[in-house]
Amino acid sequence: MINEINLENSKLLIVDDSQENIKLLGSYFSKKYKIAIAYDGQQAIEIAKDFQPDITLMDINMPNMNGIEATEKILSNDDIKKHPIIFTTALDDIETTVNGFEAGGVDYVIKPFELKNLEKRLENHLQISKMIDLLKQKNNELDELNRTKDKFFSIIAHDLKSPFAGLMNITDLFIEEFDRIPTDQIRKSLIDMGKSLKGVYKLMENLLDWARLQKGKFDFNPASLNIKEVIEDIIFILSNSAKKKKITVSFNYDGELIGFTDYHVFHTIFRNLLTNAIKFTYENGTIKVFIEDLGSDLKISIKDDGMGIKDEIKEKLFKIDTHNTSLGTNKEKGTGLGLILVKEFVELQNGTISFESEIGKGTTFSFTVPKE
Repeated sequence: MINEINLENSKLLIVDDSQENIKLLGSYFSKKYKIAIAYDGQQAIEIAKDFQPDITLMDINMPNMNGIEATEKILSNDDIKKHPIIFTTALDDIETTVNGFEAGGVDYVIKPFELKNLEKRLENHLQISKMIDLLKQKNNELDELNRTKDKFFSIIAHDLKSPFAGLMNITDLFIEEFDRIPTDQIRKSLIDMGKSLKGVYKLMENLLDWARLQKGKFDFNPASLNIKEVIEDIIFILSNSAKKKKITVSFNYDGELIGFTDYHVFHTIFRNLLTNAIKFTYENGTIKVFIEDLGSDLKISIKDDGMGIKDEIKEKLFKIDTHNTSLGTNKEKGTGLGLILVKEFVELQNGTISFESEIGKGTTFSFTVPKE
């Protein structure tokens, strides 16, 4: 892990009321670090907010606000990232040292400076600080991986188990009671089986795409793509689902729309979003698809007048560690994975995704696609 730590371009804040010390330290360390300077404690706090140092050399004895008080304020300020502060002082007494450590300082050096010694202390504390940051980052990544794994298993356990259990029950019934089951009931059961199998197939498609993304093995091949043509194809593919609920899907755009993305990626994004819109739109409702040219990007929006999204779900909508499946207006079931995959695919093509929603009035999902 130590090999991952790079001290180049680290930021050093030097705080001292002596022009001579500022000149000495600035000249010596400017060859190695990005430097900012402050001449008193209050100025140090203001500069630290903008500069966001990786480490600070703080003089203890300064007018107006001493270094110990400035350190306490810097380390308690949420607008300044936490970083090691080393005190510089001409005083060599235990009480000052203890006060400095209690304020949050990590070390102290006595003036006049022995620059090589000070340089090594700075390096050591920077390495420790950056190693702690790296460990936090790795822990966050591990937490995210665990949430991803838990989500994956919950989908397999719940969303795959339930439809398969239903299919097995129907097939067992057919085998045992086939001669006594009316034809109409067989037909209805086969229609239900078909719906269930289509849902399982869609889930498997999303699961496989999502798993390949997590492993970094997804084959992403962006190229010039006729966006308008793909949108029209998907609207046609999903037209039966819309007709069953008497939903009107409108899309009118004159001229061609060329984006720069992968066909499968764009197809999956738009198909999932339009499927969701149909799912959550009431019978006789309307879904509108419209495009905005943003210059370097195209913005595609799918607006429905359906049930809307509850406030408590909005913040969790794209999170992998929460199961946010909701029944549609006709009790349609979902997997809870579609929008997560959509977000990752949108970001894969260097786009952004957003939504606006109001209960009882509908939802608009928008995402961007880079133009050629």
